[in-house]
Amino acid sequence: MFSISNRTKTLIFFSLFYLQGYAQDNISKDTTRRFVICQSTLSYPRSAQDNNISGTVVVLFDIDSNCRLVNIRIEKGIGYGCDEEAVKALKKCKPIFNGTKRSCTPILNLRQPFTFKNPDVD
Repeated sequence: MFSISNRTKTLIFFSLFYLQGYAQDNISKDTTRRFVICQSTLSYPRSAQDNNISGTVVVLFDIDSNCRLVNIRIEKGIGYGCDEEAVKALKKCKPIFNGTKRSCTPILNLRQPFTFKNPDVD
């Protein structure tokens, strides 16, 4: 889900990941699937705006056993600063959990698309 603010040319980026993880307390271990919500911001680069660039950047990443997003890399880029901005947004992304700290089963090669469109062009 993306929402655009024309004033700041910033997209608010929300994403959901399905993670196989577990929460452990003193009594039990739960091994059910959980939603992890990730929130970050994505700015529309000035060079992309000046050149009226739009398109989708696809970023690959892994999730490690501590539920961190690691090994972030571009699978498909469009240039003009958009690739770097997508990686930066994903690096800032912090999974949000309800309740206790979670551990995760590592997941490799997850894809997250970031769509860039000039907010000044309809």
